Amino acid sequence: MHRTLALKFTAWLSPEFEVWIYRTIEEVLYAHGQRIGQEVREKPRLLDRREEIKAQLQAEPLFQEYLMLDFKIRQASNRIAKHTTNQLSIFRQSA
Repeated sequence: MHRTLALKFTAWLSPEFEVWIYRTIEEVLYAHGQRIGQEVREKPRLLDRREEIKAQLQAEPLFQEYLMLDFKIRQASNRIAKHTTNQLSIFRQSA
């Protein structure tokens, strides 16, 4: 049986299920799209505000230290990931 016919049949069997189906479809098609639209509209405002704050903080020595630490942490994480990948490839080749 095609899924559309299966939904129609189960809706005929259970009015509660039919109402649930319609609400779920409405949520998927409309409410989710509205939430995504709001996020898309809000993101540029958030990015602008983040840049404003960053510009104000850059003159602070403590912020410069924070940026350097953040950079070093990302470098260390990348080296660890690369090392792990290399180790895994060696293991896979020997297996």
